[in-house]
Amino acid sequence: VEPDTSVVISKSVGDEYRDASAAYRQAKQRKEAAENKVRELAGTARVVLDPDGHRVCTRSIYEVPAHQREACVVDKLNPSRSKKDF
Repeated sequence: VEPDTSVVISKSVGDEYRDASAAYRQAKQRKEAAENKVRELAGTARVVLDPDGHRVCTRSIYEVPAHQREACVVDKLNPSRSKKDF
């Protein structure tokens, strides 16, 4: 990237980017809220199923060593993507 440079793009591309960015932020907030609900309902379970027995997600909890980044615990939900899970 060249410092002190700028470019003019069309209004439609700019609007599309801004709209998509706003939608992404809103979707991210909804996803984070849904993840918190799933974590609360899942308790200590590793696999989360819907009422029909289809996998919604699996849950991974692990510690990250301090040498990779500041030490922390990761609580990650892994959504099911395989058609066999639906």
